[in-house]
Amino acid sequence: ELSKQHPMILNPKIWDEEPRGMAATLFDHALLAGPNQGECVNWFVDVLGMAVTEVLYTEDKKEYICTWISGNTRGHDVALLNYPEPGKLHHASFKLGCWNDIGRAADIMARYDIKIDAGPMRHGITRGQTVYFFDPSGNRLETYAGGYEYFPDVPLREWTADKAGEGIFYYTKELNERFLSVLT
Repeated sequence: ELSKQHPMILNPKIWDEEPRGMAATLFDHALLAGPNQGECVNWFVDVLGMAVTEVLYTEDKKEYICTWISGNTRGHDVALLNYPEPGKLHHASFKLGCWNDIGRAADIMARYDIKIDAGPMRHGITRGQTVYFFDPSGNRLETYAGGYEYFPDVPLREWTADKAGEGIFYYTKELNERFLSVLT
């Protein structure tokens, strides 16, 4: 007879024991959406003393599509998406330790039947590894690891709209409509 703790042999799960949490160490960043992108960027820089680390421009470089802003040495603490409706949230993100932790988070999502929105994957912008999912109330969340450290003497990283797919979904280089349109 097999012991009570033996591995499953019929439709086995990857976990011998129930997983306990994704081990998020802190709140990492949020992507906020609304109009008046230039004014918002200036507000974060002038009022909060933060710095722009990366930008995604329209083809003609006349408008920001999205801007990544840092108040410390992380690649970003907040990203601002140009969007016609004010006061929208694209996602909130939680910090994990490394790429393996992103995989473990995806395993836990699969175990608890949490629908994965995108990933596991890497961003070109910020260089982070990630997986996106939704909480029970419909807010998009992200687990995030890696990325680069920002220092004030680092030149601004710029992305053009034709490379947005590569910037957001580095491996597939293609954006999907759900990722662009679902905001809360």
